[in-house]
Amino acid sequence: MYLLSSFLSAGGKLVKAHLPIDKGLPGALRSAAYLARSQEPYEELIFVNASGLGAKELVPDDAMFPVRGQTVLVKWEAKCAKTMNENRYVIPRPGSGTTVLGGTREVGNWRTAVSSETTNAILEGCKSLAPELLAKDGSFEVLSVQCGLRPARENGPRVEAEVVDGMFTVHSYGHAGAGYQNAIGSARKVVRLVKELDFKAEL
Repeated sequence: MYLLSSFLSAGGKLVKAHLPIDKGLPGALRSAAYLARSQEPYEELIFVNASGLGAKELVPDDAMFPVRGQTVLVKWEAKCAKTMNENRYVIPRPGSGTTVLGGTREVGNWRTAVSSETTNAILEGCKSLAPELLAKDGSFEVLSVQCGLRPARENGPRVEAEVVDGMFTVHSYGHAGAGYQNAIGSARKVVRLVKELDFKAEL
């Protein structure tokens, strides 16, 4: 929400719409261009393709694949973040009164339904990492369980510029589970790539 608020306060506009994918990325970009110009008479447009796992079909990019992850949100904040291994960790959310317990990393798994068996394994595995969060009966107070597909890509994220059917596009997707950590760096690279685009040379 902070980034969105900053974007809007800087004069940005948010338009929510469904874009067609049956004609691939060029078709989606043309629809986005029509929407943008219906708001303002822009001369030049630059698109940032941050379609995540959707890039597999949209671009299309066969290097994309899902990494299924499941976490549990519990009440109270742990004293500090702790990690036992890549699948057992405790991450407090400062100021929220909650802590995230994790997790799973299932490469190639497209299943988005929550697994109760996985939930129980996470809860049991994290007890030694954050005993201060346990109730008198030795259990966590579970607030919610999350399950999602992280957009991974063979050979790493794609952050590069391309002219797609005459439209200037900067791709930024495929960050897998490191999207939060890499967000600022990737955003800065996107801005640099946008500034480096030479419209006249491509026309």
